[in-house]
Amino acid sequence: MPNTFMDVALNVETPDSLSLICSYPLDSDDTMKYSGKFSRILSQSLTLAFIRDEAYQRTDEYIPGKLPIYQIKDMQCGKERYDELLALTEAAIVFFGKVYGEDYISAERNVTALPVYLFHNGEGFSNRYNIGFISASQEKFSTKPDIYPLMHEIGHRWLGEWTLLIDDGQPGAYFIKETLNEFMTLMFIRYVCGNAYYETQLDWCKAEYEKIKGTPQDEPVVNVVTNNNNTVIYRKGSLALIRIAEQIGYGELMSVISRFYKEYAGKYPLKYTDFIDMLNESHAGVGDQLDQLLTAKSL
Repeated sequence: MPNTFMDVALNVETPDSLSLICSYPLDSDDTMKYSGKFSRILSQSLTLAFIRDEAYQRTDEYIPGKLPIYQIKDMQCGKERYDELLALTEAAIVFFGKVYGEDYISAERNVTALPVYLFHNGEGFSNRYNIGFISASQEKFSTKPDIYPLMHEIGHRWLGEWTLLIDDGQPGAYFIKETLNEFMTLMFIRYVCGNAYYETQLDWCKAEYEKIKGTPQDEPVVNVVTNNNNTVIYRKGSLALIRIAEQIGYGELMSVISRFYKEYAGKYPLKYTDFIDMLNESHAGVGDQLDQLLTAKSL
């Protein structure tokens, strides 16, 4: 029963060769037995990852707050990338916490610890925020030019499928679940990492959208109701929000998104028009302008 809240008691025992990572922190007396009791968690939010101990190297950092990192042995990133991950993670937690007026760790949201980073072999999986851990490709983490997508995952602590409860299949589902957070990730880059980094990311975003503009793949953002069209949701949708930000001010749009989170987090069912209406209430007619951009065939 998705999008319902429930109380859960969990007890798991694993072989000696496996460790367990859970989306909610578990108590463990040894390496084999795990247990926990959770109140009012979303039924679909409980995620378990069983990992082979021999395949992973674990390091624990404090940024402050404990930040465990699991990397595949013999594929670990270099020191510069590792230090960058720590610095950006700490900066993102501080930035988003201030934007939304709510710390990363929140008993009310059932988030009682900083996330665990679990870097896997990348086969069949993309980056994913699992409340208690972030899973991502080891190869991409170690080799890609930048790791800003991982800061997008940090942002999902506030904006994402576990807080903004709009069903797949509903108009604008992935504008709500993904585009808003991708825009806020660009704002993190703009305000924290600097304008040069932001302009580079923005130019890349525009170039990616130009590749599909006017083609059959260039569909309205609100038509993407399952997470299967990265360019429309992450690039085209963000560019539409940037147009609105340039009109009313970046800070103003960020403030509307922050209020939207505070008002609608955990409420079900959520509709795409709830955001449009909130934007119209604070800036008359601007929500309608955004709606036109998001329902247009091309920008």
